[in-house]
Amino acid sequence: MTDDQLSLPYGSARMLANLPRTRYYNESTAAALAGTIAALLSAGSALLHAAQRSSFGLEIFETIQVLIFFGFLVWLFASLMYAREDKTSAEYLDELYGPSGSSVNGTAASSDH
Repeated sequence: MTDDQLSLPYGSARMLANLPRTRYYNESTAAALAGTIAALLSAGSALLHAAQRSSFGLEIFETIQVLIFFGFLVWLFASLMYAREDKTSAEYLDELYGPSGSSVNGTAASSDH
């Protein structure tokens, strides 16, 4: 086996395949960001129309638009905060093999499935 190839047991390889390559950006974060941006326009329009009335007040449909925006915003913040705790695939490999690439613990070099 060359230095570029590592003997990785099935469980570790599966875990590595499921981890994100980068921190803070995954499918959930992308969906939350897209939803926040899309809902921002309608929520802004609803607040603008409410401010132009003689007495400030949101109609039911405008209230729903603003609540949807805040829902996406909360989802975005939660997704970003949760992503801080996730390991990236590079961090997991460093945990298994160390920065030098040699096996750190005995289970990492085992060939058990």
